[in-house]
Amino acid sequence: IAGNSSLGSRSNDTAITSKVKTRFLSNGGRFTPNHIKVVTENSVVYLMGIVTKSEADAAAEVTSTTTGVQRVVKLFEYKT
Repeated sequence: IAGNSSLGSRSNDTAITSKVKTRFLSNGGRFTPNHIKVVTENSVVYLMGIVTKSEADAAAEVTSTTTGVQRVVKLFEYKT
């Protein structure tokens, strides 16, 4: 458990989340953006949802190449 984050840190995290979600919209149909929840804390992006392995990998690739992202943590449930 970390201490309270600063306003600047929270603003940066909000901006990163927005950038990731915007990039999800132009993913070339590799996954449905509405199936993935994006949460950012201290420039670490957490991806959650029920997706296939290939959808998870595509979302993680888009996220990891987004400016400002320090690390991507996948918390997916995989459907078969």
